[in-house]
Amino acid sequence: MSINEKYLFEFNNMNPFYALLFEGFFGFLFSFIYGIFNNPFKKIIDIKEIKSSSEFIILIFCLIVYAILSGLKNLYRVNTTKIFTPMASTALEYFLNPFFFIINFAKDSDFKINGEKNYAYFFINLIIGLIISFFGLAFNEFIILYFWGLDKDTHLQIVKRSAKDEKSIEFEDIINVDDNDDEN
Repeated sequence: MSINEKYLFEFNNMNPFYALLFEGFFGFLFSFIYGIFNNPFKKIIDIKEIKSSSEFIILIFCLIVYAILSGLKNLYRVNTTKIFTPMASTALEYFLNPFFFIINFAKDSDFKINGEKNYAYFFINLIIGLIISFFGLAFNEFIILYFWGLDKDTHLQIVKRSAKDEKSIEFEDIINVDDNDDEN
């Protein structure tokens, strides 16, 4: 999906906000069609009957906050896809994976075998998640590694080399002009 958006933004000059508008429209349309066959508010009505009015107000408030945060996340996603690459827009998600592993392990909701916490399974996943996060940040050049020539093809080094090449070309042009003047 992000690659398609990048193509639309770069080659068709589509505004990212229009892309979000169309995505939201089709999301609403599909939700409406689903709602015709299956009542989406049934569970909310059931919760209203079971819980007190203050708890129900908190639920509605949380649903509104969730909708706003989802919209902000989508704004972040399309803007980083437009400015950078689709890979850069997922860098935050890679970076947050180890934190999700720790939270899920602490809440007893994951990393279980036969109903008991499996520490080896958790630490293996945590180490792999940290490695993936680190190299995801290195790939997107948020972290630049200055050893073994790993910085050679980064944006910063390419800009430095091109600036040096431009200066040497200008210097060669000056020498050539002087040589041509001497011949005349």
